[in-house]
Amino acid sequence: MEWKKVLRHWYGTPRYFMAEARKQHKHLVLCIDVKGALQVKREHPSATVLIFILPPSLKELESRLLRRKSETAQTVRKRLQLAKREITIAKKYDYCIINSALGECVERLEAIMKAK
Repeated sequence: MEWKKVLRHWYGTPRYFMAEARKQHKHLVLCIDVKGALQVKREHPSATVLIFILPPSLKELESRLLRRKSETAQTVRKRLQLAKREITIAKKYDYCIINSALGECVERLEAIMKAK
């Protein structure tokens, strides 16, 4: 359905995921980058709801990435640069949720999913 190279790694979603979900009359939730999301929306506009999950701030995003201790400082800087670019595309999404508190974020996400 979509594929993209992000920070030297390839990511993608096989088409059979959607085909299987449709066969089983289930909804499919994808966690994908903004370009992939917009591509899916272009190809399946009536079947796609885009929800952008935002950090409370870029400073908080940086803090969260550093606390993970799973990436180098250079990779964190690259991810922050990418996040800045992706946040500018959030206005093209159907919904935006600010992830200040995980529980509240999940509740909002669930509410959108139930409504749609």
